[in-house]
Amino acid sequence: MRPSAVAEKAAVLVILFLYTGGVVVVIFQGDGALTANVQTILRLIWPPIYLVTILLILPRIVRVAAITLQTPLLLALLAIPIVSVLWSVAPDETLRRSVALVATTAFGIYLAERFDSYELLRILMWMFLVTIVLSFIFVFALPQMGIMHRQPHIGAWRGVFVHKNVLGRYMVVALLVFVLLATWTDRPMRWLWLIVPLAGLLLFMSNSKTPLVAGAVTLLVFPLVSLLRLKPLASLAGLAIASAMVVLLGALVWLNFELLLGGVGRDASLTGRTDLWDLVISKIKLQPWFGYGYVAFWADPNGPASDVWAILRWKAPNAHSGLLELMLGIGVLGMLTFALAYIVTFVKALQRTRGEFSGEAIWIQLYLCLYLVVSVTESSILERNSLFWILFVYCMCRVSTFARRPVFEGLARQPSSDQHANRALAS
Repeated sequence: MRPSAVAEKAAVLVILFLYTGGVVVVIFQGDGALTANVQTILRLIWPPIYLVTILLILPRIVRVAAITLQTPLLLALLAIPIVSVLWSVAPDETLRRSVALVATTAFGIYLAERFDSYELLRILMWMFLVTIVLSFIFVFALPQMGIMHRQPHIGAWRGVFVHKNVLGRYMVVALLVFVLLATWTDRPMRWLWLIVPLAGLLLFMSNSKTPLVAGAVTLLVFPLVSLLRLKPLASLAGLAIASAMVVLLGALVWLNFELLLGGVGRDASLTGRTDLWDLVISKIKLQPWFGYGYVAFWADPNGPASDVWAILRWKAPNAHSGLLELMLGIGVLGMLTFALAYIVTFVKALQRTRGEFSGEAIWIQLYLCLYLVVSVTESSILERNSLFWILFVYCMCRVSTFARRPVFEGLARQPSSDQHANRALAS
């Protein structure tokens, strides 16, 4: 591999790590609230990253532009936050954060043009390995940083992240990456099975429930995806049976909701989230179509969020739901655009899987399932400076290339790899 290619991948790895928010934020913030001075310091991190992104894109500007134009729904998702400056309750904040969103999205588009999924998963693998090692160092050598010490999360591990839920979210993605590379490549990295328990331990000790649910849902998708490769009649019958089982499982969860929540250490309010959600929904009803402007609702201490904070008696930084946060920012218009983009991306990945095994399509489907579940209780949709949003952008852009590319070339580095992956899934 050429030194320039090695340097490029190293830069990408570092940037991806910074987009997780690891190390830097927890060092400056700790268990306390961010002060204005600390926020200013943290903001200085991003301009150099955006500059490096531009430098990475410039040699590939034509191809990056082409893949962007092939993804019109992504352009719409970017345009709406920018235009929301016109009706934002905090236009300066909306404009500044829209610029950050565009830069974050641009990095995701660059990744989709530069790396196939096999290459990206390998980079993510090394990034998560570094994250896991550093998280254990923070927990055992720097417990004042690696463990939370404030109510109601005393004792929960957060590793190199500012909150236990962030650690949990990224460990679920790490587990997905490790399992894919350990089983679905032409030369499976079976040694990654030794790392899986470490990521699982960090997830468990984070005491973060949503990532656990997201991981469980992702596991359930595995057999459903394999059904799509059967003949039409068998596929239809299998999906019908699977759908009936999902409905039955959903009914059991609904009838035993409080009991199940108690079993995982939650009450029916989801640790106060439902109280927040009720208030947020009431605010959405006041401006349902276009919202309050991208990331503007919580920006002004004397703005529309002030009475929400007064009722809750704590200063919620966001809606603790990606879907509700999206509605707050850009309303029904933004929600419908995102829903359409999500559905189109998922359907294209499903079509790719139909009748043949496509490692890239499988990865995209599994990540999309994880992303949607996480977004129920975490603000991860159109989230600036976020690895979760970058990977969603990557998925959108990659499926836009399916029509002009043969069977997936990423996880299948050699002609026999799809057959190997098929056998791996079947086993």
